[in-house]
Amino acid sequence: MPAESNGGADDGQCEAKDAQRFERTIGGAKATIVRSASLGKAVIVADNMPAAPNGKDFQLWLNQPNKGMVSAGLMPHTSAPTVRVVLSGDAATATAAGLTVEPAGGSTSPTSAPLALFAFS
Repeated sequence: MPAESNGGADDGQCEAKDAQRFERTIGGAKATIVRSASLGKAVIVADNMPAAPNGKDFQLWLNQPNKGMVSAGLMPHTSAPTVRVVLSGDAATATAAGLTVEPAGGSTSPTSAPLALFAFS
């Protein structure tokens, strides 16, 4: 069984009637953000995502109007066939989501160029 963060829960985003899917390829991994504006939530489903480099974390971001990129959480530290992480924050107002490599424990704002950027349009 694939390893999953948050117990595999996605708070219903994947099944919501207004669910939007945005896919990006990151090296050999495929990352899909599923966003439901009506629920105000988003989840990332990453297939074949490697572990972050030593001393680093993969950090998720939501781009909020008039605020820029706001932290939406960290990816798990292990590689797994499939990883799901519910993004924290208001996905209904966000215009995009991003994934960066950050120092261990994360950052208050991105310190590197995004590995992937998912525009919600």
